[in-house]
Amino acid sequence: MPSLHPLEIPEIILGVASYVPVHNLPACARVSKIWHQAFIPLIWRDIRLSTNGAIPLDAIHSHGQFVKNLHICCHVKQEHVALNCQNLTSLYASRLCADSLELIIKHPSITQLRFLEPIRGLSGYWDKLIVLPNLKDLRLVVLEVTEQDADTFWQLCTRLERLDMGHPRVLVRGNLSSMEFPSLCELKMNGLHESDVPLTLDFMQRCPNLRSFHWALKEDVLQLFAQGFVQLFSAGTWPHLQNISARLSGSGDFGDDSDLSKVISVMQRITSFKASSFSFTPELMNLFRPHFNNLQRLNVCQATTFTSAMTQEVMSSCPLLTTFKGVIIDAIDIIQGRPWACLKLKLLKLGFRFDPSTIDRMQPLVLDQLSRLTRLEDLEVCSWRQEPLGFQEGFDLRLEHGLGKLSTLRQLRILDLGDSKQNMGEQEVDWMIGHWKCLARIYGRLNTMAPKDGKALVERLNRHDIANYRFHLHLR
Repeated sequence: MPSLHPLEIPEIILGVASYVPVHNLPACARVSKIWHQAFIPLIWRDIRLSTNGAIPLDAIHSHGQFVKNLHICCHVKQEHVALNCQNLTSLYASRLCADSLELIIKHPSITQLRFLEPIRGLSGYWDKLIVLPNLKDLRLVVLEVTEQDADTFWQLCTRLERLDMGHPRVLVRGNLSSMEFPSLCELKMNGLHESDVPLTLDFMQRCPNLRSFHWALKEDVLQLFAQGFVQLFSAGTWPHLQNISARLSGSGDFGDDSDLSKVISVMQRITSFKASSFSFTPELMNLFRPHFNNLQRLNVCQATTFTSAMTQEVMSSCPLLTTFKGVIIDAIDIIQGRPWACLKLKLLKLGFRFDPSTIDRMQPLVLDQLSRLTRLEDLEVCSWRQEPLGFQEGFDLRLEHGLGKLSTLRQLRILDLGDSKQNMGEQEVDWMIGHWKCLARIYGRLNTMAPKDGKALVERLNRHDIANYRFHLHLR
């Protein structure tokens, strides 16, 4: 029996497929019969239905067995109800209506539901959702639970692993006192009113295996909530809680960090943390230092008080960090500080700031440090904020200024230049194409000095299936 060519081995084909942009999957399916069999399930795995009807419904019917994730970006219609995707696991829809509910019930394989608009004019939907035997993940932009539906809702929650409560408009106790929620690991809630806090805390204390908690609360509500949360945590209610995301909703200013500090002070282990609209004070930073050895994900990109010195300390003290979204770091802090320890980073979003009088000398040294992050897949080297007069934000990514030092970033898939001023030419683009084999997207302008040349560079990238987006997009 003749041996298979390496590119006919299923495991290798799937490995290749992981680096292929979605729009190129159909071309790969035409390479051979073996590749067709391997790529067809990947082509139909994620389907997005929109008002333009780009994907014919009869084609989805023919390949329904491969559809795992269905995004309906328009109002669900009766014709959608006829879809039969027997292996469907995730459904995202704009709203829950009678037709979408009928579609859901037809697919007991669903494990994840997400609705982006409030539920209006539909009764008895909790009775319908509870019959889904495999539902584990429920996300609602607005949560409405009436007294009549309360017990059904809480019963459904006993099976959930993830619940996004959105903005609770109506949430009642019902038979909550007799309920436990041992499967719930991740909880997200937004916009609680003061009257909702006692019921919410009562619900949360019945979730002993909670690992991730995300909240967005108004400042006056946060104070009351934090007090109850700290008491419950100190009593050992959530021994596995490690991931915290906190935001002050409806606040244009950075709020007092005292309530957040109380929460951090009682946590024994933090692996993931995000704070928005909070003032990140030195006191809060001091509470964080004991968690540096365990920290894997950190997002403080909206905390303008997170200083360059703090950023350098994080980069040089967190060996397990894989995601870091920061604010700004000065070249002088990098060069005078300790070597970066976060060599497992896959996503880095950070503004790099230079003194223009020393950038020619400093940039190569900073690039040396950046080149050590060999696992990077997503790199944003510039933010979009206005910097103080006399400073330059972002690298000058030309070969003559040290671009070649970044040849070690072989896994880079996304490069975000923000609104930095670049003056790249064909040499730089050809270098990126040749050295960053996984590169799929570049955000920002490649050449702001000569727009016509920049357009030619974009066309050069497109010929190698690398997309360029002119402006910074906040979609990731």
